[in-house]
Amino acid sequence: MIYGVCVTPFDILRIAEATGKRPSDFLAVLPEYPEIERKESIVVIDGRRSMLVLKWRRGFVCPFYKSDGCSIYDARPMVCRMYPFRVKDGKVVDAESRVCPSCWKLEDKAPYLAEHRSSEAEFAAYCRMVAEWNQGPGGSLDEFISFVLEKAKAAHGR
Repeated sequence: MIYGVCVTPFDILRIAEATGKRPSDFLAVLPEYPEIERKESIVVIDGRRSMLVLKWRRGFVCPFYKSDGCSIYDARPMVCRMYPFRVKDGKVVDAESRVCPSCWKLEDKAPYLAEHRSSEAEFAAYCRMVAEWNQGPGGSLDEFISFVLEKAKAAHGR
């Protein structure tokens, strides 16, 4: 099984602004694989069906994870904001984490539900961007990043 922290262009904007890093410093692509467990948007990069993810450090560690936790906590990707919970039938439930050793408790569900709505809207916008990209001539990772960041900035009025 391949794991990756999938990101959207909105995540990329938040991370780049918080860290001052260029997207190419922290992004990578993983090939599409048959055991995909979520409904990530599959984008065609250099002719290959791929997923946009954060680069790993040695040992499959998130590049933003430090000894005291997430170094970009306020700008972390939406998938991390939602983890390890999910919304089912309008209620917050455990997602039965396989990869995180921490014991998570969600005291106040209202902020989580607000984040979930925001996440859903961002993911839907990203899916539309990917569909538009995949219908065109395609291109490199850098070209894709430029394409989606332009659209994400426009969506946020930047």
